[in-house]
Amino acid sequence: MGGVRIYRDTDPAQPDWKAGSLVATLGLAITQYEDFDVVPGFRRVYYRLTAFDTHSLENEAFFTDTFEAELDRDVWYVNDGSTVGDVLTGDVGNDGNSGGAGDPLRTLAFALSVATSGDTIYVDAGTYQGAVSISNDSIAIVGASNADTGTIIEAVTSDNVITARGRANIVIQDMQIRNGVDGIEFDSVSRSRVENVTIRQNSSEGVHLLGSSNNNSFF
Repeated sequence: MGGVRIYRDTDPAQPDWKAGSLVATLGLAITQYEDFDVVPGFRRVYYRLTAFDTHSLENEAFFTDTFEAELDRDVWYVNDGSTVGDVLTGDVGNDGNSGGAGDPLRTLAFALSVATSGDTIYVDAGTYQGAVSISNDSIAIVGASNADTGTIIEAVTSDNVITARGRANIVIQDMQIRNGVDGIEFDSVSRSRVENVTIRQNSSEGVHLLGSSNNNSFF
């Protein structure tokens, strides 16, 4: 036998695993493999293996069964297109990145779309435009600071800047929130905390509490 090929996909039902899914070709002397080329935006990926020989007309075996792997990430980093003033990340952001401190995402909206309950999103210094919605419990969004040179989240349409509905244990910390209808809208949100946040230049409310919102703290 000549070695093993490793194929990866985000869809376990992929009909053609050889169509762009090859991530590694290993010789027989290699007995383990770590995949550091993380697939952006996915927590779960799938692998299949084949073996091949050393014949001049190579033969490749059928695929093995599918192996499932869950990516180990509960902290996400976001940065804008500049590293000026950054204190949390080491590079400019891109939503095609893995979301680590040295490989941050570009937008808070995308980070929220891949984060799950219990995750923390660190947003480095810069201005981030676009309204966002928090759709999971126990999400923390932490900026670099609430200074003018820190983290600024602002809406670009007639919308609230940050909205959460029916959620619990939300943390929003160390940032400015501005230029929306409401800076923060909590609708039936409980046991959540807003700390060291400057909310300004919104057309309606800085913080708007609706429904059965209760036991929330503002510092």
